[in-house]
Amino acid sequence: REHTCNNLKEMNEFIAATWAGEIKLAVVVSTADYSNALLATSLACLLQAPLFVTENAGDVSELTDFGSYPVVTLGEDLADFKAGDAKVVSIPDIVKAAAYLKDEGIAVNYIALTNPLDRKTKLKLSLTAPIYACAHGGLVLPLKDVALEKAKALDAAPLNKVKEQLKEVYEVLGQPRFLNLVGSTE
Repeated sequence: REHTCNNLKEMNEFIAATWAGEIKLAVVVSTADYSNALLATSLACLLQAPLFVTENAGDVSELTDFGSYPVVTLGEDLADFKAGDAKVVSIPDIVKAAAYLKDEGIAVNYIALTNPLDRKTKLKLSLTAPIYACAHGGLVLPLKDVALEKAKALDAAPLNKVKEQLKEVYEVLGQPRFLNLVGSTE
């Protein structure tokens, strides 16, 4: 059905109404954290949960009126999020998200690795990473603090940071069957 939302509050209300009676878990992310928004999209897909987006925790806290479902928040900026009597699981980063999925018994065999800093380029391919991840039952791994530069050698500093971040996730989830590098050489 077609619907126009003029702001985040209307969008969140529309999502809640669309999922009414079916919500068993909700995922919440802040507009201030693009990296975690990429991760949250794939996490909501894996958990088969609606994704609510907020500029501040107050925009979505009233949505607990639609049920007493637990809420998973992504990012340190939502660490103090309250949802009435509902259980809130705060996930600050990808490693904690991986641990949460493991604890829930959800296997991840596909990771879409992307650099959110590509928003500064023309292509912005990181926006497509959640699509790949959701299509393959996987998770987005948004890199942290990795400069956008072409590596001149396999032991270049940016590549070492990528390896470190992959290792952290692999230590929790194990090595996935597929790793998709989502980005450009720009």
